[in-house]
Amino acid sequence: MRLRTASAALAAALAFVLPSAAQALADDGQVFKYTFLKEGKPQHKQISDLAVGKCGQLAAPEGLIEEIANESDKVALVFDNATCSGDPVVVAGPGEKAGGFSAVAVRFEEVNSPVETPADNLVPDAAFSPVG
Repeated sequence: MRLRTASAALAAALAFVLPSAAQALADDGQVFKYTFLKEGKPQHKQISDLAVGKCGQLAAPEGLIEEIANESDKVALVFDNATCSGDPVVVAGPGEKAGGFSAVAVRFEEVNSPVETPADNLVPDAAFSPVG
């Protein structure tokens, strides 16, 4: 009788412990955070499904992003269209932040993947003149 009671108690304890342990293993701290205004109030959201190549939609209703914070080990490509096609409006590497732009979707790539940046972000070599 005691063995049966002890077994039931052990099974009940494992039922509580195992789901939280599995969640702890799944939550690796890798997130993409963003802030936007809704009715004049800051709204904070995050994406934790950072699957490489997957296009994720941002919840910003008008697409106006106050700030992003890429707290992952991947490169975040932020787009102004829902299909993550064309040039990204912002490319944020691991640990980088950006803000003050319009976007509706984000796609993640590995750090070593070639990433095309928008031509608008490039500065021509002629802009740099030697001092002398």
